[in-house]
Amino acid sequence: RKRATIKFLTKGDKVKASIRFKGREMAHQKRAQETLLNLMNDCEELATCERKPNMEGRVMMMILAPNVETLKNADKIRKDNAAKSKGKKNKALAGLGLDDDDEEEEDEDEIAAQMDISDDEDDDEPETLIDYELDELSEDALNGKIVEVGNRIRSLKEEGLEKDKIAIHVDELLALKSRFQELTGKAWEAAVAK
Repeated sequence: RKRATIKFLTKGDKVKASIRFKGREMAHQKRAQETLLNLMNDCEELATCERKPNMEGRVMMMILAPNVETLKNADKIRKDNAAKSKGKKNKALAGLGLDDDDEEEEDEDEIAAQMDISDDEDDDEPETLIDYELDELSEDALNGKIVEVGNRIRSLKEEGLEKDKIAIHVDELLALKSRFQELTGKAWEAAVAK
C-alpha cells in the first residue's frame, strides 16, 4: 500500500496505516511494527509521523501527516505539468485513448519520480477494478453496475475462487452501494422478480 500512501500524502491528506491481527497472529506484533516503521521510513521525505505504531485492541496503527514542503513541491510540479500539457491534452488523450484519470495517475507517478520516491511494491493484482467515476453515475447506471458486480461475485464464488481473490469485487460492490445510498438517501434493494 506504499503507492496509495504516497498518492494520499502528495495530495495533502493524512494516512492512517493499520494492521489487524487474527488469532495467533498476536504473537507477531513486533513484525507488524517493523512493517509500519518501514513504511514510515520509506515516506520520511513526504511525511512526519503524527502517531507512532501502537496497539489498540487487535489493531496496530500509525498516522502519517504530509510535510509542508511536500505539499508545496507537489503543487508546483502539478502546475508545471498542467502548463506543459494544456495545449496538447486533447490530442494526446484522443491519440492514446486515455481519460483524465489516467493522466492524473501519470502526474502522481511523475511527482513521485521527481521527488526521488521509489515504489518497490509488486503490482501483481490491481488494487481496484473500478474503471469509472462513481460520482458521475446516475441512479439507473449505479443500479445496473450493482447488479453486474453482484452477478460477477456470485459467478466467482461458484467457480470456487478464494475469498481474497473476490475481495476486490466485494469492495467495488460496497463502494457502489454506498454511492447509491448517498445519491438516493436509501439503501439499495434488489428488484423483486415477478
